Amino acid sequence: MKDEENGPRKKLLREDGYWGVYQEEDNAPEERWDPFQTLTDKYGTKIGHCTYISKLRANRPIEYSEIPLKLVRSNLNDEKDSFCQIVEGKLPAIVLTKDLSQKRDPFVLDAKFENLAQTNAFTIINLFPPMARYVQNNHFLRTEKKKSKPPKGISLVHVLTKHYVSIETVPLDELILYFNNIILSLEICQKSLRSQGINNIGLMQFFNIGPASGASILHLHGQSMLFIDKKGHGWKNQGFLVVYEEHKSLYQNRNYCLGCEYAKKVTIDPLNQEINLKERIFWEDDFWLCLVAYAPENDGQLRLMPKRHLSTLLELNSNEIASLSKALLASNYALTQFINNYGKKLHLSLDRNIIFRQQHFGYTSKPHLLIDILPVQRVGGGEKLDNFKLSHIFPEEIACSLTQYLQEFII
Repeated sequence: MKDEENGPRKKLLREDGYWGVYQEEDNAPEERWDPFQTLTDKYGTKIGHCTYISKLRANRPIEYSEIPLKLVRSNLNDEKDSFCQIVEGKLPAIVLTKDLSQKRDPFVLDAKFENLAQTNAFTIINLFPPMARYVQNNHFLRTEKKKSKPPKGISLVHVLTKHYVSIETVPLDELILYFNNIILSLEICQKSLRSQGINNIGLMQFFNIGPASGASILHLHGQSMLFIDKKGHGWKNQGFLVVYEEHKSLYQNRNYCLGCEYAKKVTIDPLNQEINLKERIFWEDDFWLCLVAYAPENDGQLRLMPKRHLSTLLELNSNEIASLSKALLASNYALTQFINNYGKKLHLSLDRNIIFRQQHFGYTSKPHLLIDILPVQRVGGGEKLDNFKLSHIFPEEIACSLTQYLQEFII
């Protein structure tokens, strides 16, 4: 019979952290809540996003050798890319804007063939949108007999003319022009909707980069969805707004903003956590602050915020747009280097989502603009059950690595 005193079972009992028993304080798990999307209810319970960080969890057995999330990007032939075919005039599109000029009305119906090779960026109406495009009340005759109405709005796709598959490979001047084009297209849609008496407009804006993120086309592009039917918003989107207003009540100060406190680097966390702000900052300039999220939704989540209190991209001035472009180049470059080094261990892919947390048009509440960069990561049951994350790397460690990578990065 095997001697259990010296065998594997006894070894497990001696190791700190097994079976949830911790003798060393440094090894114990840490609970963190994202202060931008968490509030405390009347019972004293925190409601929002929580992350449990446990360094020793990385020691759990993994009974497979291959990680299904690829760490390399596919080199897709440009000629097979739908956006490249639109650029070459081989596929029709409804082109709303080209570079810094408006070309069509957001409610036109006819797509056209047009060579766009001489542009740097353009915005088109989404060919396969998740909502019905509202066209002057004319396009819903076939649905009038249905009890449920389709969600209504405008879905836009913002495209860089040249074929890039990641943000960090885009030249700075092209990225600046690209964001100016996005802002122009949003201004056009907002103005057109308001001319029809529609003032409250829900806004969702994001990039899906890579197939694992949900992108069906690798050619780099962003999307904007403008909802106009007042159906409400999910907690993920609305939660940031609710918590922003809750902070004002908590401090009895209508001007209080956690994002502005971050910008001054003297913040006191509304949840009484030690948020280690300076240890998580990896890039900044006069206009933007880039840090690793305190309670990440996925390992390696980055959060960008303007230092001036802004609530939408439309409020950015030319310096802030240029600075945002630099911040995105630096952040995505550093994140890619981190994933190349640690991605397999953390089950991370190079694919990622970039989410813009901003004010909806027509709302009186003006929360601080946040941009979250979320690398794709395989998650488990607890993380699907609630707004909850299990992690085994501290954001402060990630920030230290990102800072080192950026020492070799020249924008």
